[in-house]
Amino acid sequence: MPIRCRLRREISSNHLDLVRAGGRPTLAPNAGSIHTAAMSLKNAAFLALIGTLLLTILLTVDFIKTVSGVLNDVVAAMELLRSLVYLLASLSMTVFLYVFNRAQSR
Repeated sequence: MPIRCRLRREISSNHLDLVRAGGRPTLAPNAGSIHTAAMSLKNAAFLALIGTLLLTILLTVDFIKTVSGVLNDVVAAMELLRSLVYLLASLSMTVFLYVFNRAQSR
């Protein structure tokens, strides 16, 4: 029970801070303490490209596994269509992020 009361006090304290600020959320007064302040658009695009590339590799392996399963009559043919759509969507996002990353200024 004490944890609930403490949580309610923190929520009500944050609510009071918002009410004191005119009812609107405001920015922190010291932006230098935010750990993502140095994140640029180029860095964010690069991280997204890495994540999408890893996902594309996993979907490629899944597509190969599905093709092998369809050829051995273990997996239904509709699974091949699903796997192909996922792979093409992932490839298109990877290409988009690659071009977007290259277009960003250094």
